[in-house]
Amino acid sequence: MHGGFLQLLKKRKELIPLIGIVGCAALGATAASIYFLLTKPDVILNKTRNPEPWETLDPSTPQKMELQEVCNKDVLIVAATNRPEVLDSALLRPGRLDQIVYVPPPDLEARVAVLRVCTESVPLHPDVCLQDLAAQTELFSGADLQNLCREAALLALREDGLEVSCVTQKYFLKALRSLSPSLSPEQLQQHFQLFQS
Repeated sequence: MHGGFLQLLKKRKELIPLIGIVGCAALGATAASIYFLLTKPDVILNKTRNPEPWETLDPSTPQKMELQEVCNKDVLIVAATNRPEVLDSALLRPGRLDQIVYVPPPDLEARVAVLRVCTESVPLHPDVCLQDLAAQTELFSGADLQNLCREAALLALREDGLEVSCVTQKYFLKALRSLSPSLSPEQLQQHFQLFQS
């Protein structure tokens, strides 16, 4: 029945939430309901004009119609994307994916927390200051911060070999010089404006 649509969704497991879009929110208290997380809806359900070269699936009306049918069957769909501007506006109509929730990039406190989690299993030298690193990583997403930690550990391994006992601040700073945030102020402004509309 909805196999084609659900099969497409099963292939999209990446989660880079920046904009959450909640659809079919009017579920009755006694209704049997299904909660479904759709990540990267921009790849499957984007605007039909000007497709990006990286897109692997062509958007089609049947998929969008299946989404509407699914929404009429007491199903809650939560979608997350970092490219809300390419979503087909027809999907954002009432009764479909009609509630937009803006999730900003991590603030300083959140970046410190993400860095703590990402370095839990990494032996850190006492000179490593996660607070300082967090202060230097404005506009970094959680994935960017994870990549920073991975790159610092790899640099330590490359330079010190298997004798490396811990990762020092210099490796984090060196990794930081070679990385840039995946977000830009312009993107954040666009996303915020979309959220306001």
